[in-house]
Amino acid sequence: MVTCSSAPGIIGSGIGFGSTGTGAEGSFTAEGAARSGDSPAYITLADNSSGDDGTFIVNGGSAENAPGAAMTFFESTTAGNATITVNGGSGGGEGGTLFFNGQSHGGTASVALFGNGQLDIGRHGHRLLTVGSLEGEGLVFLGARALAVGSNNRSTAFSGIIQDGGISHGTGGSLSKIGTGTFVASSHISVASAAISARAASRIVSSFVVAGCVGCELDSPAGNTPVPFFAQSKCAMSLHALAGQH
Repeated sequence: MVTCSSAPGIIGSGIGFGSTGTGAEGSFTAEGAARSGDSPAYITLADNSSGDDGTFIVNGGSAENAPGAAMTFFESTTAGNATITVNGGSGGGEGGTLFFNGQSHGGTASVALFGNGQLDIGRHGHRLLTVGSLEGEGLVFLGARALAVGSNNRSTAFSGIIQDGGISHGTGGSLSKIGTGTFVASSHISVASAAISARAASRIVSSFVVAGCVGCELDSPAGNTPVPFFAQSKCAMSLHALAGQH
């Protein structure tokens, strides 16, 4: 297990993976700052490195306005099959943040966001980023990018906020559900005209149901045809399942 702590000054301690390095099955933790003037720890992956089957914990700050730690995927990296937990701050601290930048890939990674912990894909180099699963109650910033969840086929629940904006200040983000698991999102979708769609997997239940919004219920048809619709601002959303066909 490797843990990096915050430090006084402008640069905190960090864990870096480069070239073709991987997280293997290791455990890595980046701590948020303990004071508002300190710098948090960080985890970075660059070149063609991979999270592999590693466990990564990104913690928030532990004092008023103390910055949270960050984990960033750059270039052609992949999260692999990693388990990534991003925790919120305590005592008024900022949450940790997970960034996907450049041409990075989410793979089949399990992403969990808690408190004011964040996932931000606004600076991703492609329109679409896919992750294995999303759970918890944190914050997701899409910018102008599309997020697809479900490539690891796990069933998860998310009760946080999914919205445009974030570090890129972009708008027009979208969310889609893939895979055979069930994604229940009792969250606030506050993206202006956020396109949401679901794909019905072969013989698997998978569709969107948006609760609390007039006319927002969507059933994905048989086969793998995505059905988009536009959610009203701050609709509570639940993703359930509808049997698909070959």
